[in-house]
Amino acid sequence: MVRFGVIFIFTITLSVNAFADSGGERKVRAWGEGQWAVVDIKTVTGTVMILSPVIGREIDFEERNHFAVFGGETKYNRNQNISVLKTPVSGFQSAVFLKLSESVYGVQVTYRDEVGQHHRLLPIKDNGELMNMRRYFETFAGVSETDDAYPQETDESVSFETVQPQFQSRERLSGQLVLVGGEKVRGELLPIIEARQMLIDTENGFRRIDVDAIQQVGIGGRGGKGIFQKTLQSSIYWGLMGGFTGLMSGTFYEGASAKEQMLYGAIVGATVGGVFGLIDGLLSIQPSKTFHLGSLDRSSKRSLEISPTQIRLRF
Repeated sequence: MVRFGVIFIFTITLSVNAFADSGGERKVRAWGEGQWAVVDIKTVTGTVMILSPVIGREIDFEERNHFAVFGGETKYNRNQNISVLKTPVSGFQSAVFLKLSESVYGVQVTYRDEVGQHHRLLPIKDNGELMNMRRYFETFAGVSETDDAYPQETDESVSFETVQPQFQSRERLSGQLVLVGGEKVRGELLPIIEARQMLIDTENGFRRIDVDAIQQVGIGGRGGKGIFQKTLQSSIYWGLMGGFTGLMSGTFYEGASAKEQMLYGAIVGATVGGVFGLIDGLLSIQPSKTFHLGSLDRSSKRSLEISPTQIRLRF
């Protein structure tokens, strides 16, 4: 008896917005090479803090590598209560410690990706974690005597935007745009943007819609037909491959029946292919989504989004 086991591995991402009252704006903008994305843009203002004279005003790329920070958990920080410094940041450029308000701190991380340079705010839990990070850097650098003047707040104020993609276009998708004034435009959304205009293929032809005229973007869900198609295609392919393998086995090995081996190989191949096709189809499911553009709600809302490959909890 052959048993097939399927294991789904879920990843959990916890995103805590400790500064939800900063407001912000949700809009459509160019993202990548000619593509578009729905993004949340927030403005953060704070005062620069020097955590320790060991690192000075900012942590640059070389210091990041030297102190083993912002690259995930390592043997150096594994047993340290410094969750912020363990945060992996791809494309890291620099990090600056900030005081955002009374007893509220964060880290402005600057990073670069294929789109360009961005900023990200990492919240610091409390003053205890702030002091733990200071001790980490000074212990790493071999400093035995500490200066009580640090962390030290400076007179330098900084303001920057954080841009968080909520949806990125990669292919044609069925959808709907609700325009200022209430007009609804249905069709297939193309994954391109030109001169701040989205392109949608409607039943009456292509239309170009200026992003400033859009109030809501709706993305249609995908799933059912794709699952059946992927399962069927995978079953046929692997069934044929299994049958061919069984035929070769029955032809070249003594005591083996070519017909029986071909049938056995086809059954096993089709079963295995069907299972993998089903899994592939399930992983391709995308629920429908609606994005309301404009000012973000300043109140902190919790939402739970579940997909076959990811569980994401937002605060």
